[in-house]
Amino acid sequence: MIIRPLTENDAELYQKIRLTSLLVSPDPFGSTYDEEVNIPLETYIARLKEDDRQFVLGAFENESIVGMVGLHAERRRKLSHKATIWGMFVMPEFRGKGIAKALMREAIFRSGAIDDIEQINLCVVSNNKEALNLYQYLGFEIYGHERRALKTPDGKYLDEDHMVLFL
Repeated sequence: MIIRPLTENDAELYQKIRLTSLLVSPDPFGSTYDEEVNIPLETYIARLKEDDRQFVLGAFENESIVGMVGLHAERRRKLSHKATIWGMFVMPEFRGKGIAKALMREAIFRSGAIDDIEQINLCVVSNNKEALNLYQYLGFEIYGHERRALKTPDGKYLDEDHMVLFL
């Protein structure tokens, strides 16, 4: 397995795995497949443009993308000590093989190259015990709980736990 930052040249791969994530595991994401399926490829290219305060990592197995995670560091001066993990996903057939852990470790490691980052925040759907256990294993701590944080298209509410890792 290879983990590397995605570039503009990976936009089609990124679009494919992003849309797959929204179909296969819709609950943890703030967006829906229907909202993103018609987004032009140029938007995905823009998300992957080289930037010193954000990145998207891809996990590759035999040239196929099997996982992803994004990190965005705040730009405003009073918030510039914080970064946020977003978009964590591993293809179902590759789960349980340590890919999510490897992606998260790489994201944490790479956050150290971003000026001023002192903490990484993330949100996890409260009933996603596997993700919650992974994040706690990596040192993240719950600092808040938001009831009814997400509302699915079928009207189901999902709670989220807010987590932080102090570097």
